[in-house]
Amino acid sequence: MITMTTSILAIRKFEAPNPDAEVLGYGLSALGESITRAEFEHMLDKYGLTEIDPQAWYPLQTLLDMYAEMDEDKSRSMQYFVSIGMKVVHVIPEHIASIPEALDFLNAALAGSMRHYAVDTYNYRIETVEEGHARVIDYTPFPHDLIYGYMYAIANTFSGEGRSPTVVRTYLNEDDPDSDGAVYDIQW
Repeated sequence: MITMTTSILAIRKFEAPNPDAEVLGYGLSALGESITRAEFEHMLDKYGLTEIDPQAWYPLQTLLDMYAEMDEDKSRSMQYFVSIGMKVVHVIPEHIASIPEALDFLNAALAGSMRHYAVDTYNYRIETVEEGHARVIDYTPFPHDLIYGYMYAIANTFSGEGRSPTVVRTYLNEDDPDSDGAVYDIQW
């Protein structure tokens, strides 16, 4: 069952909510699997993320700083982030078989891959709009296009054979998208 948390919180993209926040290496493995890795390999090296130990903890702000630098290249950043986000879907356990189940797992995955991070505040709010339509409100510091790639991969992986799911993103602050989260409407 998908539930909705009703509190509203603005979260700036690329800024860790706590300077001590860390991310587990396993959650960073999508960086190595991205089809665009060769194009941003030099940034992985610059930020010390070339060789990622899946059991080690890495400063979240270091990752977000790298993402912010990647975001400066507006001609390529969307491709970088969507391709990384699409690879994050591999962290979803094999027993999960539907979009609602995968969306329910989002905050558990966030909690399991972060420490010194207020997962109860900086997370995903999820609701069922109607059968075949879920809404995810993103209150994380991760780039919008990375989250879009993740939602797109969830929709395409778990929608069922012969379905053509859609993911529509609406920024919570259209005038300054990186000053807040976004709403992702997923239909299948």
